[in-house]
Amino acid sequence: MERGVAHVRLDDAPHGLRSLAQWLRSESELRGRVRLTEHSIEPGDMGGALDAVAIALGSGGAATIFVRSLFTWLSQRQVGTSVRIQLKRPDGTETTLDLAAVHDPDAVVDKVLNFLATDE
Repeated sequence: MERGVAHVRLDDAPHGLRSLAQWLRSESELRGRVRLTEHSIEPGDMGGALDAVAIALGSGGAATIFVRSLFTWLSQRQVGTSVRIQLKRPDGTETTLDLAAVHDPDAVVDKVLNFLATDE
């Protein structure tokens, strides 16, 4: 059962987004849940630009695996990569986590799980 979707946005898109999507797809728990999203095409645009990596999060351990895998991927990147996670529940409720100054994956896992568990 899908509990929500996480959209990860990076300051070094599109290369970083492609790399992150490939990394997350290597996690067996996340296979089939990861996709790249694009900005909508505006008049005069040649095509859409990559916007985010979207991850469908269920009631199982996918959220925990997603956050831990994201932090592992970040640890292999150059320092200073700006990351924002936009979480959205099926009811449309949203929140955004800015990971610029966060170094504790457990704190982020707790925030994600608490947000997904809230039924309002």
